[in-house]
Amino acid sequence: MVNNAQRAAGEKRKSVGFLAVFSNLPFMLLWLGQLTSQMADRIFVYVLMVVIYQATHSNFGVSLPLLAFGIPSVLIAPWAGVLADRLDRKGILVVSDVIRGLLILLIIPLITKSLLWIFLVSLLA
Repeated sequence: MVNNAQRAAGEKRKSVGFLAVFSNLPFMLLWLGQLTSQMADRIFVYVLMVVIYQATHSNFGVSLPLLAFGIPSVLIAPWAGVLADRLDRKGILVVSDVIRGLLILLIIPLITKSLLWIFLVSLLA
């Protein structure tokens, strides 16, 4: 049963569509930046797997970079959540994206046909 206060509160709320969130410029810029960053990461992982498979013709060789991406997030996630709650979230986003970009730039000179370099590239990623 709905009382008068709940009915009045319901009448005051407006129905806001999904696209209304994009009218908030800071949110839109954050969303577009993270979308771009995530897409670049996924493309990088795909290209890395293709390069490693072409160099090694080994499924095991392709699995190593996937482990290199997955294991740190599993090990660090419990503490990262606590730190993210205590620190400035905008600063965390900026610092993590800058560090990730610098690590990607370190990979560029390392791309060769040598198997050793391929595994170093996957560890840097």
